[in-house]
Amino acid sequence: MSTPPLLLHSGDSLVRAALDETACVPLAQMFKALGDPARLRLLSL
Repeated sequence: MSTPPLLLHSGDSLVRAALDETACVPLAQMFKALGDPARLRLLSL
């Protein structure tokens, strides 16, 4: 059951507004990984 990561995208823009660009890059990658089950499985290994 996959839902469109609309909340993740809006959260990503909030993170971008709150943090500087270099700090938000790993967070943005993590949010994208959370939206992708295959990547999430790799991260949890």
